[in-house]
Amino acid sequence: MKLFKLVATLGPVLVLLSACDGDARPFTEAVELRDLNLQSLEVVPPSNSQSDIFLNIGQALQFDVIGRNGDEGSGSIALSSNDRAWSVSDTSVASINENGYLVARANGTVSVSMNLGGLVSDSFSLSVSDATLSSISSIVGSSTLERCIPSSYYATGIFSDDTVRNLDDVTWSTSNSVQTQLFETTGSATSLNATFADDGLSLTAAVTGVTSFALPITVADNLVSIAIAPARIIVDEGDELDLTAVGTYSRPSTADASLVSQTIITANVEWAVTVGTDNATLNNLRGSKGLLTGVDEGNTSINVHCGDVFSPNSEFVVGEEDTDSSSDSLAFQVNGESVSGSQIVLNLETDSTLVTLRVSTGSDYDADDDISSSVTFEEQYTDATNPPFVVENDGTDDPRIRLIARGTATIRATETTAGEPVELLTVTVE
Repeated sequence: MKLFKLVATLGPVLVLLSACDGDARPFTEAVELRDLNLQSLEVVPPSNSQSDIFLNIGQALQFDVIGRNGDEGSGSIALSSNDRAWSVSDTSVASINENGYLVARANGTVSVSMNLGGLVSDSFSLSVSDATLSSISSIVGSSTLERCIPSSYYATGIFSDDTVRNLDDVTWSTSNSVQTQLFETTGSATSLNATFADDGLSLTAAVTGVTSFALPITVADNLVSIAIAPARIIVDEGDELDLTAVGTYSRPSTADASLVSQTIITANVEWAVTVGTDNATLNNLRGSKGLLTGVDEGNTSINVHCGDVFSPNSEFVVGEEDTDSSSDSLAFQVNGESVSGSQIVLNLETDSTLVTLRVSTGSDYDADDDISSSVTFEEQYTDATNPPFVVENDGTDDPRIRLIARGTATIRATETTAGEPVELLTVTVE
């Protein structure tokens, strides 16, 4: 009798433990739904997909998901597609894994959907139809490029069943590889950076055994100048600093031919240490271009160029290695968000005209170490006639950045009492 009672008591406990060890996704997704106020879900294919998608058997496609929130589901939020309850309407036609990666299995039509914590997305339909490529029909992308402002391209083809599809086995080339640069190149897409003006430039997509297609590209020559930000560089031995290259472009096609615009082109230009190559290094690898590293004490000069347009030399001194990093650095907070690194981008239309700026000691902003009231701010403009912002600090309110126009400039923050530490923040207003 006692044994029976013991088993009966253990039974519910075992069931409870099993539930705890099972799939926790419904619980976490329910919290996600509540926190984001999601009203609906939309399954989305890659951004350059055709309106009607056709796949050959064996081809794959990565799906993503967007959540809609607000009272009428009007706001859009890009959600993670990983570890979700993805499904297809016919598993014999296509399969899809928990990360939204679909593989075509057999001819037919199939719908894709995703369940997030009980909220089911609208379905997205595509067709699997085995066909062969007849010809490359087009290269999609801009036919006019500004120097050092790249554009992305992909190719489409006409297949034996008269469908138009994106191609994923393309070989890309340009008519002048010396004056241009292809990057982020895959069989389905590429990005093109034109560094020199070249009226005869073309981009070619080719598929082995079929045909090739060439897109003529006009390279505009509107790049007027390049400036390096921050204007005043401070770096010690062993320290790193992310530099920014700002290109000024004329706009002769506008009603006022004197109008210019500024664009960050850091990742698309060539950086160089021109004096003191033993004192500092500059990174030219994509993903970390413009990263300056202090190597040894001494005088250094750097510049940047795009084609035949060079920035003025920026001269500075690499200082002695700093051994007390906890007390000689400042960190920024803008609009309540900590700034990662030494750069931030603000939007003239969507951000408030007055943006709160706070400063603390240390490498990351900490309210307990806030010294905003004892910091002086100095704006350093590449174009003083058209400043993108000013810093307002009258001592009665928090320091604020007043957005004025689009452009890039640097804020030099200095702790007032001792005149150090000093930190630079590059601000771009888009």
